Amino acid sequence: MRLNKYLSACGLGSRRGSEELISTGQVTINGDVCLNLGTKVSDTDEVVVHGKKVKPLKGVVIVLHKPRGFVCTRRDERDRETLYNLLPEKFVTLHHVGRLDKESEGLILLTNQGDLSHELLHPSKGVEKEYEVVIEEPFDPANLTKLIKGFHLPEGHAKAERAWMIGEYKLGIVLKQGLKRQIRDMLYFLGHEVRRLIRVRIGNLSIKGLPEGAWKELSEKDVQTLLLDPRSKDRPMLSKPKTASIKRQVEKRALRGEPKRDERAGSRTKLGTGKARPEPNRSSGRLAAEDNAFGERAFGKKKPFREERERDDRDRDRERGATGERKRTGSRANGGDRESKPEGDGEAKPRGARKFSGGRKPADGDRKFSTGDRKSTGGRAPSGERKKTGGRSSSSSTGGPVKGKAFGGKGGASPRSSGR
Repeated sequence: MRLNKYLSACGLGSRRGSEELISTGQVTINGDVCLNLGTKVSDTDEVVVHGKKVKPLKGVVIVLHKPRGFVCTRRDERDRETLYNLLPEKFVTLHHVGRLDKESEGLILLTNQGDLSHELLHPSKGVEKEYEVVIEEPFDPANLTKLIKGFHLPEGHAKAERAWMIGEYKLGIVLKQGLKRQIRDMLYFLGHEVRRLIRVRIGNLSIKGLPEGAWKELSEKDVQTLLLDPRSKDRPMLSKPKTASIKRQVEKRALRGEPKRDERAGSRTKLGTGKARPEPNRSSGRLAAEDNAFGERAFGKKKPFREERERDDRDRDRERGATGERKRTGSRANGGDRESKPEGDGEAKPRGARKFSGGRKPADGDRKFSTGDRKSTGGRAPSGERKKTGGRSSSSSTGGPVKGKAFGGKGGASPRSSGR
């Protein structure tokens, strides 16, 4: 057996992780430090890692129904609950195969076999993982093809193997990939926030019969038939697809001109109950908690608070009513006229008698007007009485021009006529 496979069978991690132990000189065979990755060992050899003798362990594989609120790690620096708090002390050395987010729940495997972890996690092995997802807004059946075609996310090209609708707010999704927060990011790309995400199947291993927080150990036969070599005909049916019926309902509502379910007036009801469901608070979403988690997103940057603006627009449209007029408030809400300022009594005061009320105070020497008739002081004269004062004038009755004074002296032409 190759040394890296031997160390992996001892529960020291995957083969790649074991190669790092070998290359850093932390492994000795029969007292000699071994740096050759291709070294083979037998049962009679003595292998020591970190000063401790190691031997292949009996293969252990358990499946755990992880509840929401637990993190996939042995020790958490923020003292949060880990999935190892749900297991006996003897399983603390097992490593989890893949991971589930703190907000996610469902099946997760733990084992001490590195080879098994590699086969289950690698996309080329084709081990399916099925999820049931509950979202905040009704899902458009036309977007199912987009989930299958995939998106370019920061973690890579993410796509679903299959996707179907269980209800207007509930989806079934099958993945063979294991990208970080893959389902949440794919639905977020389509404008949906995830309310609940549960993994219900790994291979042919179903969550049925395993309560939340419970675990069970799998035999070698179960590992082979349910995980490594699952047959499609033995695949359990966990949810009944309702994509076609929901699509027909959406089309009928569109033909009748009814608004979409998320645009109807009043609070929506929770699925399966008659209780009203509160409006979602998207301001507490993942991107609000993580400060620019993805930076400049490869799939586009979402505008902040877009949902709040759209919801406000819908509320404003409902207030305007069917006529499209804006709802009035205040004194004119009941059809009354706008209040006007009361008019003063008596005759208007003459212009010269008005008091100065603001601005620059009149200074000494400013021109004053009397309350009587104003005298013309160079302004425009009334029509028919315009007086001509110098410059070029029109011809007199005799046909000859009227001579005025020179511009700069007693005689000569004015500057205007000199250049023509």
